[in-house]
Amino acid sequence: MLTPLVKLKFSLNFSIRRMRIPDIETALTELEVISPMQAMFYKEAIEQIPSLEYEQYIGEYRVDFLVKEKKFVIEIDGHDYHKTKEQRTRDCLRQRKLNLYGYYVIRFTGTEVYRNVGSCVRETLDLLKQQPQFANGIAEIHPDHYYCFRIQESVMNLLDRNNCDFYQDECCFRFELGEYFDPLLIIKSGKIASVSHFFTQNCDVINDPQVSFYLEGDDPGYGNWIPVSIQQLFGSRRECSSYDSDADILTTYDLSEQKDIARFCEIWGASIRAQGWITDGQLVS
Repeated sequence: MLTPLVKLKFSLNFSIRRMRIPDIETALTELEVISPMQAMFYKEAIEQIPSLEYEQYIGEYRVDFLVKEKKFVIEIDGHDYHKTKEQRTRDCLRQRKLNLYGYYVIRFTGTEVYRNVGSCVRETLDLLKQQPQFANGIAEIHPDHYYCFRIQESVMNLLDRNNCDFYQDECCFRFELGEYFDPLLIIKSGKIASVSHFFTQNCDVINDPQVSFYLEGDDPGYGNWIPVSIQQLFGSRRECSSYDSDADILTTYDLSEQKDIARFCEIWGASIRAQGWITDGQLVS
């Protein structure tokens, strides 16, 4: 039986293949997208740190690398996701929260990894030797919500590049990127936004996928995006949260489902960037 996350990944893979992207295998590694700098670090480090895991969740946050028995987190800060004041502020808040959870966090810039990945791994090994072993395991952390930073960054970068006003209460933007890609539709209504690819079949409009988000806070670019529901070609609409617009309260009733949708959105957000939407996507309406 396929798990929800496997179904999500299968649908994304099918959607990308249907768009006839020739280098799908280079864009996805076991259907988990990692950046070139992360891949470089992982390849260099895995033989020396066999317990190194990538793309792991700690509470509501997805970290680049984790050595679980040491509660040791390694982050690779690529330029695209860590260059603005808002992004750097979010990094600081995130690191303090991970520290509160009891995790030791080190960070390398993408430039450091590119120029001398061996030195980065050696520094990591030196720090690991100083960390205690947690032989009794780590208590599971249960956050209130899971966030979708990567797709939020990709969508906001695309909107900013095209001077789209996402701060108005009601808005809709459609983007296209050549004949091999399904159009990308971004809609906002109050505190709820949806992002979708769509195509027509027998005169019907089919979303594949469409994800709805609750926009936490007053600034949709800086506040957290929390997944509410997903609709895909394979499978029915699935919801993990409900939003009371009158009271402005989001209630998450299926945290496991939300975690799976958030993981999917992290993959999708990276794919949007890798496919060239941010630099080459054309605003149609």
